[in-house]
Amino acid sequence: MLPADVGGRFSVLSSVGLLSAGALGIDVRKLLAGAAEMDKKLSGLASILENPAWLLSALSVAHYRQGRNMTVMMPYEDALEKFCEWFSQLWGESLGKDGEGSTPVRALGAIDQHSQIQLYTEGPDDKLFTIITVSEPDEDVTIPETEERALVPLSYLFGQSMNSLRRYEALSTAAAIVKSGKPVLTIEIPRMDERRLGALIQLYEHMTALSGFLLNVNPFDQPGVEQGKNYTYGLMGRASYSSQALEVTQLADRLSMREVSV
Repeated sequence: MLPADVGGRFSVLSSVGLLSAGALGIDVRKLLAGAAEMDKKLSGLASILENPAWLLSALSVAHYRQGRNMTVMMPYEDALEKFCEWFSQLWGESLGKDGEGSTPVRALGAIDQHSQIQLYTEGPDDKLFTIITVSEPDEDVTIPETEERALVPLSYLFGQSMNSLRRYEALSTAAAIVKSGKPVLTIEIPRMDERRLGALIQLYEHMTALSGFLLNVNPFDQPGVEQGKNYTYGLMGRASYSSQALEVTQLADRLSMREVSV
């Protein structure tokens, strides 16, 4: 059972998240082992400079205080796309309170590299970037050589692995952002497996909680989310929520919502 005081975003390593993970064929024991290893590591490090969770939270809050009110997470690994989505909820719901909080932005390399890099390098200096790479993928493909005349100009690609090309792109993206004077954090994972994913989840949960401490907000509640839920209950006619239905109706009238024909 999920403890009543554990929010959904912090439940991925609880019975709720583990049941779903197990149903998908994920080895939950390895997932928990990785999380436990990271927790032990973080708990045994007193120095902020040696503790990655403290260091990441301190850097994030410092850049936020300098006006960088967006944090972009950009993994160059398709398997981390869902992790990126979870991070957005974790970061936004935990820290967006009392007028504080940086906006989480999801990006996936190398897809979003081509659609957003122009903004990242020459746009406003209002973002902190985190680029994540994986050293050894589970599967890789090597580009074969060919004597096809039309492909001769691309011969520099022959013999290259797809993972090496992806890592080159990640490095180049980070370098381009740094050259433009913007801050970039880089994280390299040796291999993407359950143990390391569990460790990564634990690291970011610690980092988020510590960031809440530094921002002087409670990272474990979500009053803004609950307000929206209560309005929805009222509109659906749930008992004891009639006042919420009246309030949301009055607020909707103030929006001056109009139908738009297309």
